[in-house]
Amino acid sequence: FFDQTKMGDEEPSRVLHCRNVTPEVSHADLQNIGAPFGRVDNVVLLREKNQALIQMESIAAASAVLNFHASGYTEVAGRRVYLKYSRHSELTGKAAQQGNGRILLVSMSNPGYDIRTALQITPDLLHQVFSPYGTVSKIVVVQKPTGENKQQ
Repeated sequence: FFDQTKMGDEEPSRVLHCRNVTPEVSHADLQNIGAPFGRVDNVVLLREKNQALIQMESIAAASAVLNFHASGYTEVAGRRVYLKYSRHSELTGKAAQQGNGRILLVSMSNPGYDIRTALQITPDLLHQVFSPYGTVSKIVVVQKPTGENKQQ
């Protein structure tokens, strides 16, 4: 088991290092690895290296993740994602900002019809969908012309 004492050359950290993070593995998949064990403060995808960092609320929460996945890996999107403590004690600077943006851009479109009308997508519905994941400060709906209603 991973305890809060030093294991080999791995110093316990609230940040977990993930390897073999292929394009099929999403931000949400990584967040779901840690969520059952405590609050996930940040997830940073390092796509060019097929790696990611998951910052948990505490070392105890990170240790719980590694204890549960005692084999050192978990299956995500049909792939083995390998887990260990990160050398970072917390994510700061550009790494922290990369995974913790404050703007979510959602694009809904179908060239055949106006999706907002067909599915009755309203700002209230969008708020209901996204508020469980964090504070929704503002919703802006921008209607872009589709192929049928573009003005020339």
